Amino acid sequence: MALLPVEFRKFAEFLERSEKVPSYLTPACKRTVVSRYYYYAFLELREIFFTKLSINSKKELRKEETRKVIHRLIQEILFELGFKRTCSKLAKLRSLRNFCDYELRANEEDALRKARLLLQEIEKMFPLLYKIPDSEVEKVFVKVLRRIIL
Repeated sequence: MALLPVEFRKFAEFLERSEKVPSYLTPACKRTVVSRYYYYAFLELREIFFTKLSINSKKELRKEETRKVIHRLIQEILFELGFKRTCSKLAKLRSLRNFCDYELRANEEDALRKARLLLQEIEKMFPLLYKIPDSEVEKVFVKVLRRIIL
């Protein structure tokens, strides 16, 4: 059974509400929530774009060399499609995820608060992204992929 991106969001919300997390694990839990929020947003965007691509572009997306740059690719597609603020918010959310994953002295409460706000703003764009014509996403995908890979 395939995992849906929204399940990362649901899991993050479950962790946030859970009263069974021991207090000494609360910082790790909050950091995990930030990470799950990022992956939900990233994977949802990837799936939106994937549904709009041609068979050949879908094959390109599955190649290892493309998977290595997929986070950058998604951000640049957003930028090229005119969703510059969404691109910036996704980059900030990814930066928070990295910060929470690697910086042991991170303020996870502040990071989580920021992550929630960024995610809310990113989610507002999902319906608009679905409305973009497939041909436009295809054109931008090919352009961005060539720029990144070549």
